Amino acid sequence: MTRRRSTAISPPLRSAVLSVVVIGSYREDLAGLLDFAQRLIGLGLQVLHPPPQARSIGEDFGFVRLDCDRSRDPGRIQRYVFSLIDQADAVILYAPSGRVGISAAMEIGYALRASRRIFATAPPQDLTIRTLIRYQPEGLTKFLRAAAVSDDTSGYAKHPVS
Repeated sequence: MTRRRSTAISPPLRSAVLSVVVIGSYREDLAGLLDFAQRLIGLGLQVLHPPPQARSIGEDFGFVRLDCDRSRDPGRIQRYVFSLIDQADAVILYAPSGRVGISAAMEIGYALRASRRIFATAPPQDLTIRTLIRYQPEGLTKFLRAAAVSDDTSGYAKHPVS
């Protein structure tokens, strides 16, 4: 009697690269936010949004549109960002002054509902937001260190974070 070998297919392995969506005020400091996104890529993270090479192409009633936007409709753009938050391992709020605009606050709420980790580069001025995301600088540092560690067995970091 011949035994058949099992041909069960194992689920695909999840990529070791951590992915993030960077949120914050495009009106306040788009250049700083994009530079921050570029530095995250340098640490080994996959930045799902915004692409660091993005450029502002205009503003409609306070809504900054980027050249990478797939639509001119702010609602469609926002839903696309929400879909990227669903795919991300974490959301990072880039808000050096602590100011959180309406769109970023909405994205924080969405990320909370989607059970995504949320980190901030500075404590949000708004007490409720600061409490909801449990602002802890050491949490962001640990996350960045985890992203910087290579997946080889040597245990050395590709891009050490100090």
